[in-house]
Amino acid sequence: MENKTKQDIQNQLTREEVKLEILTHLKTKYNRSFESQSLQYKSWAQKGHESMYAYPEGENPNKNFVVYRYDNGKKYEDGYVGFIMEPVYQKKIEQCVLSYFPHAVVRSGFDSRYIYPESFKPDMDFTTFDRYKNKKNSMGTGIFLAAKNESEISQELLNSLEKELKEIYAIGGYSITGYSEKEFQQYILNDPFDSIEKNTSFSNTGETFSITQSWGKIDFDYSYKEGD
Repeated sequence: MENKTKQDIQNQLTREEVKLEILTHLKTKYNRSFESQSLQYKSWAQKGHESMYAYPEGENPNKNFVVYRYDNGKKYEDGYVGFIMEPVYQKKIEQCVLSYFPHAVVRSGFDSRYIYPESFKPDMDFTTFDRYKNKKNSMGTGIFLAAKNESEISQELLNSLEKELKEIYAIGGYSITGYSEKEFQQYILNDPFDSIEKNTSFSNTGETFSITQSWGKIDFDYSYKEGD
C-alpha cells in the first residue's frame, strides 16, 4: 500500500472539492459552464488521477465527454473538442446513410472516453481535427430499418455504403439491424424507452437480422505535433 505523509493527507481534496475544481478548470478553459454527470475519485484501482464525465450546463447529461485530472490538479486532459466536432460527422453520416436507406434511423458517434491535444480548441480548423481523428479515433454508425432479412440488401449496396463511410471516418465501422415493420414502428420510430435521449441502445425486440462491418485501426504510435 502506498505510504502517505501527514502533509499528503492534509492536502488531499474531498470528492466535492475535486468536482468543483474540475468544473472551474473547464469554465476557465472554454469560457462556458459545465456540470458533472459522474465522477470517479482516485483510489487504489485508479491511482494518480480522477475522471469526470461532464456536459454543458443546461444540456442533456447523457451526452457528455471525459475529463481527467492528474497530479492533484497539475495537469488535465479532456474530450470537449470531440464533443463539439461530433455533430459535424453525424450530419455527414446521416446524409450518406439516408441516400441508401431513406427510411432508416441512423445513430453515430465517437467514444466519449476520447481525449484530445491541449492545443485543440472548439473553433479549430476542421481539417486539422479530421487528420488527427483519422489516426486516433474510431467511430461507429448504427443503422436501423424495417426489413425481413439481410437478403433484401445487396452486397453491391453494402460495398458502396462502406466506401462512402470510409471517406468520412477512417477507423470504425457500421452495424445494420433489421426489424419487422411492426417492431420498427413500435421500438425504433416511437422509441418508448427514450433510448436517444438517454443515449442507450435501442430495444432488440423484433430484430430480424444484423450485419456488421469494421475497418481501420488506431495508430497508437502517432503523436500529434503542432502544424501536422
